[in-house]
Formats: sequence, C-alpha cells, structure tokens
Amino acid sequence: MFQNQLLLNNFLRLHKPQIYLRYWLFILIFLIINPSLADEKGLVELDNLQALQADMQTNDKPLMLVFRASYCRYCRQLEKDELLPLLQDTTVRDRVIIRTVTLDAEHNLRDWQGAELSPKQLGKQYQVSITPTLVFLNSQGKEVVEPIKGYNGSEFFGAYLENAIVQAQQAVKQP
Repeated sequence: MFQNQLLLNNFLRLHKPQIYLRYWLFILIFLIINPSLADEKGLVELDNLQALQADMQTNDKPLMLVFRASYCRYCRQLEKDELLPLLQDTTVRDRVIIRTVTLDAEHNLRDWQGAELSPKQLGKQYQVSITPTLVFLNSQGKEVVEPIKGYNGSEFFGAYLENAIVQAQQAVKQP
C-alpha cells in the first residue's frame, strides 16, 4: 500500500495533472463556444416540423425526411454509405434540410400545425411502409418528389438521391 502511494506521488509530480486539466478544459470551452463542430457531421432527428417551416420558406429549401427504424440494417447501411458522406458536402446543406424519423422511437414530435404525434403516425401520413424511405417535402408538408423506398447498396443510389434533391429544389422554387 505504502509503495503504491509512493509510485502515485512520483507519477503525479512528474506528469503535472494541471496541464492535462487545462488541456481538457480548453477543449471543452472551445466546443461550448462553437457547438457546430461537435455535431456538424451527424444526422439530426426530427422533433418539430412547424419550427423547420420558416427556414424552408425563407430559403426555398425542401425537406428530406429519412424514415428509419432502430433495428433496420439497411437504414444503417444507407446512413453510412450515402447520407453521412452527403452531409460532409456543405453545398448539400445549402440545398436541402435533412432530418431522420425513427419510426420505433418512444418520443413524440410536432407536426406542421404544432400538434403532437408519434413518429409512427407521421410515417402513416406519408404512407411509409418500409424502411428506409426518403420523403421530399415543401414547406406546406406536401410531397414534391416520388419517395425513394428501400436501399440495396446500389452504386447508382447516389445518383438517384442527387436527382431527387435537384427535383425537390426545383419544385419548391416554382411559384
């Protein structure tokens, strides 16, 4: 016991724990000041459609809802292969708002009028029968492009997705 205490004291004297504390404190403060660096690369779960509506109208952006399920391996593959790399492209974030809806989640969300509903109820509204399903909407909640249903890892999926985003963009910009 005494020998372990001596080893610990020697270690602390040599390695100056204050330096490590300052280092981690600096990183924590930096992330608090600039939180966009902490979550910039991830998908965002939908919580309030009404709150997104103003951004969609002001910036003429469509909304891409990615309906998924926690148990769906194709959903995870789609996110890994297509959606996360897509989010790395800053021009995509300027063209479309992307939100996920986990159908088997326990939390409720707000619809276009601010009413509370479950993710499963929102999925029924947009006739989602399989996961993943990508739905493209205007600021009134109307589908502007044919939904993309399922994911098979096709090498052409990225082109289909890009085409759908372009079509959705054009649809929301039309008077």
